[in-house]
Amino acid sequence: MISPAYGFITAIVGLMLLALAIWRIFKAKGHANKVVVELTSLIPQGEDIRKLCYDQKKSVPKQQANDWAEKVAIILDKLGSYYRPVFFNDDGLGTAKIPPMYSHEHQVIALFISYRLMRIEQFLGELRKKQ
Repeated sequence: MISPAYGFITAIVGLMLLALAIWRIFKAKGHANKVVVELTSLIPQGEDIRKLCYDQKKSVPKQQANDWAEKVAIILDKLGSYYRPVFFNDDGLGTAKIPPMYSHEHQVIALFISYRLMRIEQFLGELRKKQ
């Protein structure tokens, strides 16, 4: 026969495990919320870098684009290893239109930024659905 103390201890342990599971869920949601805020804050910077590409009188902002993309990737790393390779992959994205009057180098960087911005919007949509 099982003693009442054993049943009580089992119930306490079960409640503690349930509380831990609930805490982990809320912690994960809080983490995702923080990532959403961080990613959202980097969108205007990406848009500003893309705008620099539309001024051929200025040099191509290649280093700025790479630095910005790396900042985004570091934030995405907080979500797991899935996001970084997808962020740098253009597959499955629509076509970004850049006027042909710009130099090839300016177009390449403008497209790079445009596709990265599309991915951020995709990820933000996914993260918001999970909340």
